[in-house]
Amino acid sequence: NMKKKNKGRTSGGYAQIVFHQLCWHMGWECSVPTFETYPYDFVVRGIEKETKFKTVQVKQAYTAKGSSRIRVDIRKKGKQGRKRAYEKGDFDYAAVYRPDNDEWYVIPWSKIRNIKSEIGLTLGKWDGYKIKKRTSPAKV
Repeated sequence: NMKKKNKGRTSGGYAQIVFHQLCWHMGWECSVPTFETYPYDFVVRGIEKETKFKTVQVKQAYTAKGSSRIRVDIRKKGKQGRKRAYEKGDFDYAAVYRPDNDEWYVIPWSKIRNIKSEIGLTLGKWDGYKIKKRTSPAKV
């Protein structure tokens, strides 16, 4: 069940834990910022064969209420709980977790920078950004 959870950081926290596993599986170096004041969740090296560390914002997909469409909110919490758009420089990649089928999409900021609120994963527009997991974890 992919119902959106709005109680604290429940769904996003789970996606962040699973992202650690994805990094290990893919052989990507992964670090977590010390403070939660940054607009990204991780710093990662190895995405798209990058040799420099890149910032990653992790998001979890959900099924919109009364719909079968899979959605991802591409906004951050602002003042007084209001959501607002991310800004240029907030992160380099959005890592989107789809828990219903354990799939990941890693989407460059340049591809989502003009999106005001959500992206939909149901119709296949973002399938080119799906991560093909290795059959066995990378050697460390």
